Amino acid sequence: MLPIKKIIIPELLTKETVRALLSFHPSPFKNHEGILYWGGYDFNDTVIVATCVVPKATSGPQEVHTTPEANAEVISYLNKHGMTLIAQVHSHPKDLKRHSAGDDKFTFMPYDGYFSVVVPFYARKAMSPLTMCGFHMYHRGKFHVMPDNWTMQNVKMIPGYVDLRGNKNGLTHFK
Repeated sequence: MLPIKKIIIPELLTKETVRALLSFHPSPFKNHEGILYWGGYDFNDTVIVATCVVPKATSGPQEVHTTPEANAEVISYLNKHGMTLIAQVHSHPKDLKRHSAGDDKFTFMPYDGYFSVVVPFYARKAMSPLTMCGFHMYHRGKFHVMPDNWTMQNVKMIPGYVDLRGNKNGLTHFK
């Protein structure tokens, strides 16, 4: 049985994730897969995503590759800021949100509770709702595809900004 683990991610970081994945496209009319890592804080049953880190990578229409040196830079950056590696996030063509055999074999540094997130349509359709993405959890030596109902219950997108002042433009005027 897989452990229950929740992912909390600010909505602003899902937008940055999409922006970063789109940056791998060589032009508006050519698609390439992209990759980045989510860093943050792991509290055993809950992880909080705090940043997106884009490694040096080479990409093509159906592939993306990083080097051990590029991945070491990611870990160094996260360690410097007191964070841990939470997930690998990469894009796929079409509506493909499941891992390929290469994804299972070449995912960087998986550990029990590590996530791999696949964003379909080369990230051109964003990440919302989150069930359009494929969430995979590494447990006991392999990745497990998490069903959409798991994603709806356990992956929470939270607002990055909330204004509770109640007035239309958020400003308070004094006379």
